[in-house]
Amino acid sequence: MNHIGKIDAYAGDACWALSRNACIYILEYLRTNPKVEAYFRNTFTPDEVLFHTVLGNSPFLARFKRSLLYTDWPLSLHNHPAVLNYEHLRFFEAKNKVEIQDEWGCGEVLFARKLSDDQLDLVDRLDEMIVRKGNGRPISLPKANK
Repeated sequence: MNHIGKIDAYAGDACWALSRNACIYILEYLRTNPKVEAYFRNTFTPDEVLFHTVLGNSPFLARFKRSLLYTDWPLSLHNHPAVLNYEHLRFFEAKNKVEIQDEWGCGEVLFARKLSDDQLDLVDRLDEMIVRKGNGRPISLPKANK
């Protein structure tokens, strides 16, 4: 990465959960290091590299955790995630908490990727399972500010 100085490269999911302080750090870092932003502007999948690299070379590295996103990456699909199906649903239903162990460590996953509009019955079943596991209480989301 000699194009952007002596920093280590990091990569990962394009879906993350970041603290406010991490977001402020990224913005300030990019403001004071315009070559880094310019370099990543023309790279393949910058959302899977830029933020990880900035935070990976910061004090936030010690706070990195595994992704909260469940994604099935079968080798047969060559770099594309599988569309979730009823086999995945059975896997989710068999567990009280959906925890996985992979190359990123062990942990609970709270979100899932990739669902199809052609299988809305599966999405409904997933919603029903979430309510059931929440002891019959639907998950309440905060109201959006208008």
